[in-house]
Amino acid sequence: MNYQALTIKAAALAESGQYAELEVICQKILNKKPKHFDALQLLGLAQSHTGQLDDAIRNLKRARKLNPQHDSVLINLANACLDKAQVEDAIKFSREAIKLDASKFAAHLILGNALQTNHEYAQAEQSYGLALQLNSASAEVQDGLGECYKKQGELSAAIARFIEANELNPTLSTVYIHLLQTLLLMHITDDAQQAADVGLSQATLTASEAYELWIGKAKIAWLTGKLDDAQEALEQSAKITSLDKSQGNIGNLQAYANCLNILFEERKKHPQLYQGEPERAIFFVAESHALAPSEVVVNYQGIAHRLLSTLITGCKAWHLANKTDNEYKASLTCFFS
Repeated sequence: MNYQALTIKAAALAESGQYAELEVICQKILNKKPKHFDALQLLGLAQSHTGQLDDAIRNLKRARKLNPQHDSVLINLANACLDKAQVEDAIKFSREAIKLDASKFAAHLILGNALQTNHEYAQAEQSYGLALQLNSASAEVQDGLGECYKKQGELSAAIARFIEANELNPTLSTVYIHLLQTLLLMHITDDAQQAADVGLSQATLTASEAYELWIGKAKIAWLTGKLDDAQEALEQSAKITSLDKSQGNIGNLQAYANCLNILFEERKKHPQLYQGEPERAIFFVAESHALAPSEVVVNYQGIAHRLLSTLITGCKAWHLANKTDNEYKASLTCFFS
């Protein structure tokens, strides 16, 4: 067996993103040479990209034992750990990679992403800043910085970063998700819907990303009284069946979809709750509970009012009581302003 030729072919497959074929070749090499460093590293890379994260982490750690000074193994290991939500390990391995070679852009980017996930926003911004020094045209870094700003309640600054990321790379799918989320926090529903529309028509999305954009459109349409659009968005989301429920946000999105479907049925059963053209409004501000009373007509002090719902997705009382600035407090401030 010509291991050198197979290794060269495997590297070419990794470069072109043909991970299924890459895995086959690496396994072929490892069946004969279980401690072949390149095959272990490339197999871990392939498994990371195909969602086999436990196997990827195990093989990358085996490769690391064979060559502890190889920074690419550490970068791939950090990335796989982050995808597996092993955030502390992702931070550790990316820092080890930077210690070996501080010029590695990917190590700074992954460290920034891991620190942001760990709510260490100031340190994440520093890592993103170092990454930008190495690659000033990185849409991924701008997107990460935008998320940092959003989490700290700096919504306008976040939007600016997301727009810059989109201009640098219109195919970066996460930007459309982040724009939708942030514009909804700012209660700018028209722009939020446009972000979802553009993402669905132009970006290459995962099933989960497409699902989130459709549910976002459904929430916007329901809250703005565009019931046909809301129904269509729910129907489109229901066509997406290949969802990974282990991903943190999918369960919440499915709960929103179930809630809206039930509300549609209840609205058909009780049309009298929505009848009339009252001149006054009562604003109802809440998290998911805001969906239920949307557009219901109520009598208050002898005068008919229509309930106009404002949604702050995920907001809880302790978010608002927290002394630290955050996206939920910023969203409430946007509404009152």
